[in-house]
Amino acid sequence: MKQEDMLLKFPTNMPPIVIQKADYPFFEVKFEENSFIVPRIGNTNAYGVYCAGELSLVSTCRVPKKARIHNAEGVQICRDTYHVKKGKSMKNECIWFVQLTDQALLTLAVLRCVGEQEAADIPTELHTFLDKDFDAAVNGNGEFHGMPLWIRENPVQTDETGIRIPQQSLRYTAGTYDLTIGSKTFETVKFMILQGEAFKEFFVDRNGRLILMRWHQSQTDVFRSGIYPQEFKERIRNNPLVTVNGKKYILTEERLNEYVFSLS
Repeated sequence: MKQEDMLLKFPTNMPPIVIQKADYPFFEVKFEENSFIVPRIGNTNAYGVYCAGELSLVSTCRVPKKARIHNAEGVQICRDTYHVKKGKSMKNECIWFVQLTDQALLTLAVLRCVGEQEAADIPTELHTFLDKDFDAAVNGNGEFHGMPLWIRENPVQTDETGIRIPQQSLRYTAGTYDLTIGSKTFETVKFMILQGEAFKEFFVDRNGRLILMRWHQSQTDVFRSGIYPQEFKERIRNNPLVTVNGKKYILTEERLNEYVFSLS
C-alpha cells in the first residue's frame, strides 16, 4: 500500500494550532472516547501523533468483538500503527479491553508484546483489573478502574510555581478554550491528568469528541534517559515546558483526532 494511503487524512506537517482561553462558561459533556475510540463494536477511528511538528505515527483503532475478562463483559479494542519514517505498519500494536457503562469507561485488561513487530522470544503479557498495580486512570473511586463519562468541573490548582495536582490519575479541569486547528475552530473544555512521569492535557468539544491530546514527560527523564534517541531529544529541546508539583515537564508529542480532518 502506498504511504499516502497509510497516512489517511493526516498532513505530514502539523497544521497551525492556536489554543485561546475562552470567556464562555464551563460546559459538562459526555465523553465516551477511550484513546480516540468509542468502545462499541464496529467502530473505527484513527489519530496522528506529531513530534516537534512532524507526523510520526498514524494509529487506527477498531472494536472487532465482545470480550469477557474475569466475568466482566466488555469489548476488545485493537490498534494498528504505521511508523511514518520507517514506512512500517504494525498490526495489533496494542490490544486492550474496555467496558462502557452508563456511568463510566472501565479498562478491564491490556495485552502487551502481542503485535507482529515483537520478537518471538518476548512473551505476551496480560494485565487485568485484578492486578494490584494495574495502571488505569481512576477518578476518586477505588472500586473500579475507569473514568466517569461526564466531564464535570474540578478546577486545577495553581500557585507561583505552576500547576498543583494533589492526586495522581484524577481528572482536573482547566476551563474552556477555543481550539483552532488550521481553519477549524472548536469550543472545548480542557482537562488534565498526571500519571507517573506523564502529564497529559485533553481538549474535548461539545460533541464529546477528543480533539487534541498533548503529552508531556518529565524533562529530567527525557534528557537523562537512554530510552529516547539523541535525534529525538534535539528535536524537542525547545518545546514548551509546564511545571507541575514543582517538576518541569516537556511537551513530547501531540495527538490529533481523525475527526478533525473528516469535518467539511
